[in-house]
Amino acid sequence: MQVDALNETGQGLPTETRLTSADIQGGLSRARYKLILNQRCRDWVEKLLRNLFGENPSSVSIVQRLNNATFNLSSQPSSFDYGDFHTFATTGHGTYSVTIYPYAHSMSPSDFAVGLIHEAFHMGPQAKDDFQMWQASVGNFNISLPHTPEGLRLASSSWNRMLQQHCQ
Repeated sequence: MQVDALNETGQGLPTETRLTSADIQGGLSRARYKLILNQRCRDWVEKLLRNLFGENPSSVSIVQRLNNATFNLSSQPSSFDYGDFHTFATTGHGTYSVTIYPYAHSMSPSDFAVGLIHEAFHMGPQAKDDFQMWQASVGNFNISLPHTPEGLRLASSSWNRMLQQHCQ
């Protein structure tokens, strides 16, 4: 895991928006705990994996995605922020590169860990987008939302709420 604490101009992040490597390590430790030792979280994540891939899944595969990730800290808010919807991170679909935005600084440690789990589903060669994750979370791939910014926000926040309910 690599953490880059520089903003887009190459300058250090302002203190009030800075997460440290220790913050990210703490979030990763909590995420791993939730995925492996929190039975309710592990069962729900494995149900999602089963809905997505139809195999005998293990939440350890999500831990492995987190272990492979590179975390970049941005001083700028996400362009996906909208009203009371705040993006804490984005992942380059199919990559292991995660950008963490200033909003993450205001999250509770538990919510930050759940956010890392959320982003892990967007990582690697089996990455899924928020629309696919929403379908998997409700167990129905025949439903859809409009592929618009508002549809994306709804899909992302809906399946994330379910993830939070099971992994807090």
